[in-house]
Amino acid sequence: MKRKLEANTMPESSFYMDAATKAAEAEKAGEFSYASQLWESASYAALSGSNRRWSQARADFCQYQQRMMRTLSWESEAING
Repeated sequence: MKRKLEANTMPESSFYMDAATKAAEAEKAGEFSYASQLWESASYAALSGSNRRWSQARADFCQYQQRMMRTLSWESEAING
């Protein structure tokens, strides 16, 4: 009799795991542009739908953070000259 894998125990590709680990490290370091690229790569490599959705959400978040950092930089330059 075959046992079903539970959703949270589904094996994941080593490429996904590597990309996601590096993306999380880049995110923690504030390297949002690089982290976004890594999360996108992880999304394409994900075997499970939940990991695909998670990594895409992280990529979107990192893109947003990058835009906010750029906006704050421009505002600071405009104020401080």
